[in-house]
This record gives sequence, C-alpha cells and structure tokens, in this order.
Amino acid sequence: MMSIRQRLSPALAALAALAAALLPSIARADEPATPPEAASPAEGATPPAMDAAPDAAAVGEPSSSGAAADAVPAPVATEGAPPAHTKTVDIGGAYSSLTNGYGTWQSVTGRLVYEPEAGNTSYAEVSLAREFSENGAIVSLGHVHELAQLWIISGFVTLGGGGDFEPRVKGDLSLGRKLLADQSLIATIGVSADHFKDGHSDKALLTSLAWYGIPLWVIEGGIRFNWSNPGDVAGRRYWLASTWGREGHDFVVVRGETGNESYQIIGAGQPLVDFNSELLSLTWRHWLRPDRGFVVGGEVYHNPAYDRYTISAAAFFQF
Repeated sequence: MMSIRQRLSPALAALAALAAALLPSIARADEPATPPEAASPAEGATPPAMDAAPDAAAVGEPSSSGAAADAVPAPVATEGAPPAHTKTVDIGGAYSSLTNGYGTWQSVTGRLVYEPEAGNTSYAEVSLAREFSENGAIVSLGHVHELAQLWIISGFVTLGGGGDFEPRVKGDLSLGRKLLADQSLIATIGVSADHFKDGHSDKALLTSLAWYGIPLWVIEGGIRFNWSNPGDVAGRRYWLASTWGREGHDFVVVRGETGNESYQIIGAGQPLVDFNSELLSLTWRHWLRPDRGFVVGGEVYHNPAYDRYTISAAAFFQF
C-alpha cells in the first residue's frame, strides 16, 4: 500500500513548480507593506479572516468550487482614502481528480466584491458544481464592516440546492478586533451553522489571529471547533496561512490544514463521519494591468476515503 507521502508527492511537485515560477515576481518586491484588499470569502461564504476551512460540502474541507478566486485570505477593512476600484468581478472554475473511484469534480464560480468606501465591503457569489456524480448550486451574500477603525464585523448567508453536498442554508457571523499599538494584529471569533438535504446539521466556533507586522506579509492561524448532528460528533481543525504581496501586483498564498472532520457527504446517502484529514494549497493572484489579472492555484487533500488533487483558474476585472 502506498504511503500518504507517496500518494501526495506528484501534486506536491506540481505545487513546488508553481512556487518556482513565482520567484521572479517575488524578487522584485521593494515597496512597504500594504494590507491586502478585502478578499472574497472562501467557498460557502464563510467570513474571511476567520476560517481557513470553510466548505459548503463538508465542514473542515475547503471545496474546489471557486477556489481560484480566494487569493487573499485575510481582509482588513481600513477607513480613510477611498479604494482605487469599487468593484471586483472574478469568473473562474476548478477541476479535481479523486482517487479510489470517486471520479472528478468540476465547478464554475462568479463573484462580485463591492467596496463603495474603505471599511465597507459587500460580497455576492454564485457557484455551480458537480461532485460525487451530483450537481449542486449555491448563492452567497455577505458584508464586512469596520466600526470605529477598531472592530471588524462580518455576516454571510448561503443558500444551496441540488446535490447532497451543498448546504440548504448556512449562516456565518464574526467579530474581529485590531490589537497592538500599530493595529497589526487582528483577533477574530465567529460562529457558523448549516443544514443539509440529508437532515444533518453543523454548528461551529471559529477563532483566528492575523498578523501584518512584516512588510508585504500576512501570517494567519486559527482553530475551528465543529459539532455535527445526528450523533453529536465533535471535530477540531487547525490551519496556518501565509500571504505575500501587495495590491496591484501580486498576492501569493500558501495554506496548510490538519485535524479532525465531523461529517462529509461523499455521495448520495454516503456520509464519512469523524475522521482525520490534511490539506495543502498554493494560490497566485497576479495583476496584468491596473484593473485586471488572473488567479491560478493548486490544492492537495487527503482523508481515509480518497485523495483529491485540484487545479483552479480565474480571471478578475476591477472597475
């Protein structure tokens, strides 16, 4: 039987090749740090800067749907000068290959980020996906607001339909607080709840820290505590992410996750319950012009049932 390391080595090599391709861009960075633009929430519209493992399909495992558009994991709402662009549109897709006969996944995602003024950002997303031989769709809406240049409040609602892997309804709330004299550290706590077609539901508590103290870098870490019913199955998941770059040039994000998942639907009437998993991802967001660019990414995921290898790509336009 192949070890986990042997199974993941081809995908890890591909991620390393992508990282090597980014080195010329990284070498030319010479400007002071600028907090990343307000990033779109990851799949399932989980509040950003709160949860590195949001997933409409399974708590703890990031979905391939729309993965390419999530190039910056930790938004910082900043009052002051108006943003250079008030609207950003991402259009992209993802393709995943799964082992052990679980086939492939495909998804197409469209996302709008609207920031009429610094400190207020709204999100809208539509995603169509096919996973485990089922078709599904979600619509997500959310808003992030900065209060008194100190607190960051966010709320998101997701509605889904089609396959069992999409939640029928999902809600997320979070509250962040800027810390330290230079406000370079953000502590966030949040809650999440969802309900699925097969009758199971999840509740989660999320905590994270994001540090902006090094020029051009953001370092994040967090823990997600999850409870699934029926069965009252508890899970706990840890994640760490690092973002390099600046607005208008490049953002490169590396993220790793490990821990226990409570519940995942791997087909109609086929749940996977109380299991460990690991994930590694790399994403590059690059501006070709001041108002447009592309996002590419790769992701490797492992659980006891299958391994998943995902590639994703998107184009973005700013107005």
